[in-house]
Amino acid sequence: MLVAVDFSDISRTAIDSAAKIAPGAVIHALHVYDVLFEGKMRYAGVDEGVIQQYREAADIEASRMMHEFLLRPGQHGATLPIVRYGHPSRVILDEAHTLHVDLILMGKHSRPGLNELFLGSVTEAILTALIATC
Repeated sequence: MLVAVDFSDISRTAIDSAAKIAPGAVIHALHVYDVLFEGKMRYAGVDEGVIQQYREAADIEASRMMHEFLLRPGQHGATLPIVRYGHPSRVILDEAHTLHVDLILMGKHSRPGLNELFLGSVTEAILTALIATC
């Protein structure tokens, strides 16, 4: 199973749910990060080496947060961490394909009103891509 996580309580619930759905299954916890304002920095002519330094710092921080997230009480030992850079929906689909997972789990943030009727943009992009390949 692949569980996309953003380190929220909802992500914790998704990992717990994965363990309940398929006890004994290998659970891959995937966090996808990006660099804040990377596109704007590139547009402004910031040196690519500087942008790469920001990307490396973001990777270190995301890896640290994943480690802490998986050490919290209630997490399961069979959960394998994956931290990747990129666009979330694309990276989630690529990892699911690479790992040959049977199931992708993603938490849903609760939003009041009409927003409850709509999926998040990452979830919607993944479902659209999966439906298109059927």
